Amino acid sequence: MNRVTVYERADFEGLSREFSCDVPDLHELDFGDCIASLKVVGQPWIAYTGPKYEGEAHAFEEGEYPAVGRPRSFSSLRLVHHDLAEPQITLYERPHFQGARKVVTEETNLAYGYFNDRVASHVVQRGVWLLYQHPGGGGRHCLAWPGERLARYEPQQGLQGRLSHLRPLRPGKPLVSARLLWERRRVEAEREVLVDEIVGVNETAWEQALAASSAREYSTALWQSFRFSNATSLKAGLSFTLAVEAANVFTVQKGRSECSTRRERVAVQLPAAIPPRTALTVHVLRKEVTLSVPVLLTITQNETVRTELGEYRSVSGTNICARYTVKPLPAPGTQQAPAAGDQEVPTVGDQEATGDKEVLRTHQAPTMGDQEAPAVGHQEAARHQEALRTQQVPTTGNKEALGTQQVPTAGLQEAPGTQQAPTTGNKKALGTQQEPAMGDKEALGTQQVPAMGDQDAAGTQQVPTTGDKEAPAPEEATGTPRAPAVG
Repeated sequence: MNRVTVYERADFEGLSREFSCDVPDLHELDFGDCIASLKVVGQPWIAYTGPKYEGEAHAFEEGEYPAVGRPRSFSSLRLVHHDLAEPQITLYERPHFQGARKVVTEETNLAYGYFNDRVASHVVQRGVWLLYQHPGGGGRHCLAWPGERLARYEPQQGLQGRLSHLRPLRPGKPLVSARLLWERRRVEAEREVLVDEIVGVNETAWEQALAASSAREYSTALWQSFRFSNATSLKAGLSFTLAVEAANVFTVQKGRSECSTRRERVAVQLPAAIPPRTALTVHVLRKEVTLSVPVLLTITQNETVRTELGEYRSVSGTNICARYTVKPLPAPGTQQAPAAGDQEVPTVGDQEATGDKEVLRTHQAPTMGDQEAPAVGHQEAARHQEALRTQQVPTTGNKEALGTQQVPTAGLQEAPGTQQAPTTGNKKALGTQQEPAMGDKEALGTQQVPAMGDQDAAGTQQVPTTGDKEAPAPEEATGTPRAPAVG
């Protein structure tokens, strides 16, 4: 709204009056010849030294004036209703619009060019112009109104051949109201960002308190901007507010950065307890949404109304939520331990046994009462494989079969409670199977024991022969074992 507030003293003190329309005579309102300061909102006002808009004219554009140029001398006020958006004036070198001409559309100091002190007539196409006698807006001045065709500068104007500076009056700032068209909003992107993760495990049979505070605070951010249309008529410096929501009023100022970032802190409530035998996982998520909304701008200027469209954009990360996941723990004792038969027993020298069994990290100790007899004149018995829960098969010439008793050879005494090792060089197994000597393999029933280096038959145990050692003779007559020959 266009208005002027006048004061009887400088610095806006003393009595005051406010006007929104032309005042032909201030004396009729008991405020003539007393104005010392004033404030203007909207379109410019012209203050005249005489009633009925006569006398010397002084223009006051939108703003505040703590002191005026001619205090206590104004008798009438006039509001400029004309359109001041696109001013234009044509200057002529001679009277009656003759001679060289110059078209001016903005404030110009003629002293810097070739048209200084040469103007004799003019035609105003648009806007209201102030014409000054001296460069920089000094000396005498006069007003030129739209459509005015002044064929000759009169001597009383003091501008004949002396015009050096001119400028158009600036329009007042328009009043802009903005309305978001939410029904036409568009979601351009949407995603969830993990902000925090809290894990609690309760292995007991009772409910346990969560080892975290009942609430946590997280920072959020809102980035927002405004974009004017390419055909906007609004000039730089214009500002208005955009009410996005009750707690968010976005101020837009054209010509400056039309964007802003707000940061806040949001508290998130967490569960207080963890159920028995469960694992609780809390995911704190921030939802980020990129949104664009058309904005209808209603512009009111100089009692005219027009509309324009703009666009509001925001990237909001202010929505924070927590999601809970509860997973039951397995009951105690339900985890299956590996079977003893699935482990491998390393052979002498830590050589791994064949098969799919896990390697034990210790060697197997010999059975109590069984001593291994070293072979005479030969290396240590070949390494062998031995599985748990099976009987131990000794290497040829070294170890005796577990679980069987050895029958001593004839003529030799057997120590009570001990087992006798066969004589060196002609060892025979005192059991149920006879192992043939090297180079003269005999069939042992239905199973054949291959020589050293051959692979075991599936499901059977292989007993390799060692060097020149004789294999134990097969079992003879039941009851009396045969003693091996000495040497």
